[in-house]
Amino acid sequence: ARDWLISELRSRLAPRTAAELTQIFEANGLPFAPIMAPHELLDDPHIQASGGMVPIQLADGERAGETVNTLLFPFKMDGQHMGVRRNPPKLGEHTVELLTEVGYSAAQVAAMQAQQAIKSISI
Repeated sequence: ARDWLISELRSRLAPRTAAELTQIFEANGLPFAPIMAPHELLDDPHIQASGGMVPIQLADGERAGETVNTLLFPFKMDGQHMGVRRNPPKLGEHTVELLTEVGYSAAQVAAMQAQQAIKSISI
C-alpha cells in the first residue's frame, strides 16, 4: 500500500507544522520521532533527558578551547551510552599516523611534508 499511502500522508500532514504534529501524536499516544537537522538535536528534550549528549573541548579553529555539547551514538551497549574517547583532533594532529597506517612509507610522508602537500603537527 506504500504507493497510495505515502501520497495520502503527504497531503494530510504537509499543511501542519512539526510542532502541531508533535502535539497531535503525543496527545494520541502515537509513537514518532521527528526528523531533525543535526544542530536541532542539541535542544531535543529527549536527548538531554536520556544522557545522550556530553561536553567536548574544541581543539582548534575560531572556537578553540571552547567546551560544547556533542551527541553520542543513539544506542546503548549493556545499558550504557558509548562515551567520547577523545576530544576532536587538531588539524593535522594524526596525519603522519594515518598515512603510515594506510601504507605510506616514512620517506613518502617526509616528501609530502617537504612539499607542504599535507598538514601535520607534532604534539
